[in-house]
Amino acid sequence: MKQEKLSRRDFTRLVGGACIGCSVALIGVLDGCDKPSLPDGLQPDGEMAREAAAELRPEERTLVQDGTAEVKAEKRAETAPDGTAEPNAEPVPEASPEPEPVIETPPIDLSGRTYKEVNLNQEPDMSKIGWYINVLLPNDDLVYLFRRSATQLSSVSGTCTHNGCFVGWRSTERRFICPCHTARFTQDGTVIDGPAPRSLKSYEVAWDAKTNIAYIFLD
Repeated sequence: MKQEKLSRRDFTRLVGGACIGCSVALIGVLDGCDKPSLPDGLQPDGEMAREAAAELRPEERTLVQDGTAEVKAEKRAETAPDGTAEPNAEPVPEASPEPEPVIETPPIDLSGRTYKEVNLNQEPDMSKIGWYINVLLPNDDLVYLFRRSATQLSSVSGTCTHNGCFVGWRSTERRFICPCHTARFTQDGTVIDGPAPRSLKSYEVAWDAKTNIAYIFLD
């Protein structure tokens, strides 16, 4: 019986629907898939198979060693097994960061008062609770200025009330300790041990959150 050649268009139409979902080599031998039903006497040649395979989408075929096309019909998922998004998946919008809380402080009345102004914009670490800096006041007293909370600052003299030595702050114990005679004081200046006759002098402090300016009052 004489074999008739099938046109490439008819071959693609007949074979295309029969081989989706399995891998087949389009070279006349269909492995792993039922052979498509072709009219009697019609057989595709190898060249026609290659041309038909070339019309498949790139993701549906790969090349085997002899250069012919192999169908790779796979289910396309929006999410890969490793959890990453496929190119055709819609991007997931990132969550917006929560806005930082706005800190407000009451107005500060400076009229008729003696004070030392401290610009904390020049001391970025002073935003950390527990941090401190030393400030020299107009009365020549070298004081500690502490950040006690998000809205509260405190100031205490560093001059020991015993012999006038400058006390050091020991953060691990949260105590002031005088290096001369080991007098000890709490963070607010209260004497708790040693020869010091009285507590360290404390100063009133006001802080303007809007300008980040602290005011240490001397009166």
